[in-house]
Amino acid sequence: MVYDTVGSLSGLIKLLFGRMPSKILVTYEFADLKKVTKINNPDVGGLRSMNPYILQTMIEDGRLTEADDKDFREEPTIDFLLECLTDKNFIVRQEAIIALRRFKDKKVVGPVIQALKDKHWPVRKHAAITLGEIGDSKAIEPLRELLEMEMWEQRVIKEAKMALEKLKNRTV
Repeated sequence: MVYDTVGSLSGLIKLLFGRMPSKILVTYEFADLKKVTKINNPDVGGLRSMNPYILQTMIEDGRLTEADDKDFREEPTIDFLLECLTDKNFIVRQEAIIALRRFKDKKVVGPVIQALKDKHWPVRKHAAITLGEIGDSKAIEPLRELLEMEMWEQRVIKEAKMALEKLKNRTV
């Protein structure tokens, strides 16, 4: 569930669902939710997963526009995704890294290598996966360094090892 923190919707949410959610799983700022929707990863519904009545309210009060709707229907550009890698919200960074796998473009290798140093483990994990899928040998040493530095997060360690294996198999 995505809880819209704009406040004015709390009455509408209560009216539509009969109660306020007792457990909030994720809180997005609205601008971040728009970015996640524009990134267009299939596993993340973003605004598309929201109740149509809430979406209509957002259109009526100007938070959503026709330009937004057009942006959500188009495939994101590499430049937009690279810009998202510097976002303050780690979920935006994580989803941008996942989306960059679709391109397998060598110009994303440097920024994704930088994401191996992110303070949030899901970003590091997905950066390792993306580097393994892109297959650039420049990622071998940074992935090794990640393995040396990563002490506790087993999911990151596992994905970094798998990425290194993929890269080694491609260079052999």
